[in-house]
Amino acid sequence: MHAKLRKKQYSKAKNQEKSQKLIIFYKKNNILYLFLRNLDFFVNFAGKVQYNTLLGMKIQEVMKLQRKSLISININRRFIDIGG
Repeated sequence: MHAKLRKKQYSKAKNQEKSQKLIIFYKKNNILYLFLRNLDFFVNFAGKVQYNTLLGMKIQEVMKLQRKSLISININRRFIDIGG
C-alpha cells in the first residue's frame, strides 16, 4: 500500500513539474511573440526618428543659407543706396 501511495505522489510530482515546465515554455513563447510583434513598430519608430532628425538638420542648413542670402541681399541694397 505504501508503494502505491509513493508511486501516486511521485507521478503527481512529475505531473506538477511537467505543468510548470509547460507554463514556463508558454510564458517564454508569449514574451517572444510580443517582442517580435512589436519589433516592427520599434524599427519603424527608430526609422522615423532618424528621418526626422535628418530632416531637421536639413531644415537648419536651409535656414542658415536663407539667412546668409538675406544678409548678402541687404548688404548689396545698402551698397546701392549709398551710391556705390
